Amino acid sequence: MFRNRLALALALCSLPTLAPAGSGYTAAGAPCVALTFDDGPQRTLTPELLALLNARGIHATFYLVGNRVAQWPDVVRAEIADGDEVGNHSYDHKLVTRLSREAAEAEYVRTDAAIEAALGTDAPPATLRAPYGAVRRTTKTEFAPRPFIAWTIDTLDWKYPDSARIARIVIEKSRPGAIVLMHDIHAKTITAVPAIIVGLERRGFVFVTVSELINNCIYAAP
Repeated sequence: MFRNRLALALALCSLPTLAPAGSGYTAAGAPCVALTFDDGPQRTLTPELLALLNARGIHATFYLVGNRVAQWPDVVRAEIADGDEVGNHSYDHKLVTRLSREAAEAEYVRTDAAIEAALGTDAPPATLRAPYGAVRRTTKTEFAPRPFIAWTIDTLDWKYPDSARIARIVIEKSRPGAIVLMHDIHAKTITAVPAIIVGLERRGFVFVTVSELINNCIYAAP
């Protein structure tokens, strides 16, 4: 059953156009990478991750599940306070392509509302990410111009909870403009982050949020 759902999700998943072909660099010529973490916030692991990122002055993007936002709004506020970006990852993490159009859209509307309530703002997150990467064209149209964001590197950290493996995949596979998919609800993922940071910094990468990647890393190879 799960394999069928995953196959359907992958078939429906499409990466947005983030920047012109051959781009993914800052104006200074440094390659960009965006670390993204899905399915949080988690009460203890997300703050642990935030401390690691904050100690290195690195910002990431967190794609939040609405029902978890409602449980731990203080963690969402901490993400923003640290300079990270948050995005909408639906309310219940269902395979929304199997829901009616109205029910699918409600998953994102409810999450927008939960995030806005947690942050005390009336501005929704700039980007969205569909559970399993599966999203209908009609849903994309409904929330345009806010883009649905997929990924270029899937660590499969939920399937293989091995910190060394997670770090190796990210370090070896990252290319300019990479978007890395991880989950801040798994302890082994948090453990992998320091090695990821060191490894990518040695390769010359700069860490950006998804919005920064879209808006600022638009330059071709120097």
